[in-house]
Amino acid sequence: MSNYPRIYSLSTAGIRQHNNADYLLHPIRTDFTGDNGLGKSIIADLMQLVFVPKRDMWKPGTEGVGKNDRRIEGIPLNKDYVQHAYTFINIERYQNRFICIGTYIPKNPRLPVRPFIVQKGDDWEGKTLISFEKALKSWDFLGVDKKVLDLKELKEHLLKKHGLHLKDFFQHDEIQLYYEFLYKNQLVPIDLTKENNLKAFAKVIQSFARAKTLDINNSRSLQNFLFEENEDIKTLFGEQKDLLVGYIRQYNMNRSIIQELDNKQNKLMALKALHDAYAEKKIDFLKNDALLASLNYVDLHRIHEENAYRLEMAQKSFQQNSQQVKIQTENILKLYSEAHAITSVLKSHYETILPELSDMRIEELRTRANKLNIILNELERVAPVFRKYQSVKALEQQLEKQNAISARKKKLEALRGISSFDLFEKSEWAKDYTKAYEHYQQRLAELPQIIADLENLVDIYESGSTDSLLIWAVNQKKPLSLAQETALMHFKDVLLKRPKKGEPGIKYTEDPRALLDSIEEDKEGVWLVLGELREFVPYVEKQKFSNAKSLKAAIDKDKEEIRRNLEEARSEFESMSRLMRELSEIGFNSGMLEAYTTRAEIESFEVDEDLSQAVIELIQNNLENLEQYDKLKEEYVRVNDEAVLIAKRQTESHIELENMIRDMQRYESELERQKGKKYSEDQLEQVRRQKV
Repeated sequence: MSNYPRIYSLSTAGIRQHNNADYLLHPIRTDFTGDNGLGKSIIADLMQLVFVPKRDMWKPGTEGVGKNDRRIEGIPLNKDYVQHAYTFINIERYQNRFICIGTYIPKNPRLPVRPFIVQKGDDWEGKTLISFEKALKSWDFLGVDKKVLDLKELKEHLLKKHGLHLKDFFQHDEIQLYYEFLYKNQLVPIDLTKENNLKAFAKVIQSFARAKTLDINNSRSLQNFLFEENEDIKTLFGEQKDLLVGYIRQYNMNRSIIQELDNKQNKLMALKALHDAYAEKKIDFLKNDALLASLNYVDLHRIHEENAYRLEMAQKSFQQNSQQVKIQTENILKLYSEAHAITSVLKSHYETILPELSDMRIEELRTRANKLNIILNELERVAPVFRKYQSVKALEQQLEKQNAISARKKKLEALRGISSFDLFEKSEWAKDYTKAYEHYQQRLAELPQIIADLENLVDIYESGSTDSLLIWAVNQKKPLSLAQETALMHFKDVLLKRPKKGEPGIKYTEDPRALLDSIEEDKEGVWLVLGELREFVPYVEKQKFSNAKSLKAAIDKDKEEIRRNLEEARSEFESMSRLMRELSEIGFNSGMLEAYTTRAEIESFEVDEDLSQAVIELIQNNLENLEQYDKLKEEYVRVNDEAVLIAKRQTESHIELENMIRDMQRYESELERQKGKKYSEDQLEQVRRQKV
């Protein structure tokens, strides 16, 4: 039995009593245990929202103390900065392949909950979900500032960081589409687009959160839970059930009768078809048999007449040619005697020349050819290389240069393989390794403090609170001198009242006007008078508080500039950190920088694939043979051809001699056979002597 698909984990983001958490579910044990107040029933409530994301069908597992504790809008954390929350489930479709489904839970009761699906692909028309490799975690739904992202930000974040696509579903028609996705991708076992299935499924899900009030061993308790003791429905169900049973019985009876009649009709039709086929085949057989007998008779009669004619002609021909055959036989006998004599002479000739074509000579030539072939085969691959470079020293220099270029090419490929290569080419790293290292180490140390200072300024500008000295000065709507504005910008984050809890670095004043006037002007700036202590602060570069009417516009402009500076600082820090991390991962050093600066030389260099250390060693050990390579090749062809020619002549001579011996034996046998017929032994011997 397959263990997939299964619920791999349930996660929360901004949920009360859980905040941001990830719960891995055991493949068998899926119950949640623990003390009261830990949020166990909320887990079951979240399960309802994921699979049945409708307010009118959702019921909490337990009743809370407050009137809003057990409402959907009460599920997000009770914090001002939390306006919505998420719960989602990672479903493991196959081993280490996941699909994420979840629900967006708004704090505003007038907004609907929105289910969503996260998959690898971006095709939502085909109804087929593409799984991804790594399960999502709660922190994937949080921004850089650890706040819960809204839906638009979340879609962009998941696509940019993980390459995943999120689709949320809104209103009834789209939620029906959500159910269709779950069913067609086998994430739920039943089709929830059907209202009855959805209601039954919702009750089953709700049962997980109402374990204390449901006795699963009591059938009456189960009926009360599922059907809520609706006696009218039960009575109607019984009546319809009895009526359906009657229909089924009548249907079965009619079906049996129809089936029996169909079987009889089919058998009769099959039997009639067989009889018709038999009658048709019988007629065809008788016709064909009569036709075949007639054709056979005609053929046999024709053959008989032809044979009778041939016999008559053969008898006449025999009588005419008998005398001619006798004369030809005598001539053939004479030719046999002549051939026997010629064969004897040729036999003597071949027995004389065969010793000249000895096996020893052939073996000597083949041994020499084999030695030359071994040498040539060994040098065949390196001979072109030797001709190209002419000396071992040139070969070694080329191999050394080639190895150095290959090593630098690997470093260059590793450098080009990083995702931030375009950023690298524009950075100081592409110019000087030592200076770049010092520059970026210093810059990475400065940027966090710059970002923190800018974020603090943005918070001060946007808070609108009168607790800070800067906002107090803006609200006064009075111009300030250059010295006063310099002191103000230095003390901009000073509070106007004593904080409830003291923390390191916090400062406050009860008389802001006196603080701004506690200065001593100088040529380049002002001295801040802090009791017996003096602190020098240079004048601000651009004064904003000189004109009360344009003060608000100047502050707004400064605010936008600070925001831009903050975004630029964050972007610079992120890109710089990413580039430093990727360079560190590939072991970037001065050698790799050298490979980058000489990339034109590396890319234009042509590697000789035939050149290696083994080739050089082989050339060193065979210098003499390589210098005479062409002569050795010519000698091999000559020796090998000579051995083949002698072997061929020897074989042909043996064959001719054997043929002659067989011919002599055949001639002698024929002469012996004819000896008793027409000639005596003396006559035959006389014929032999005459021919010789």
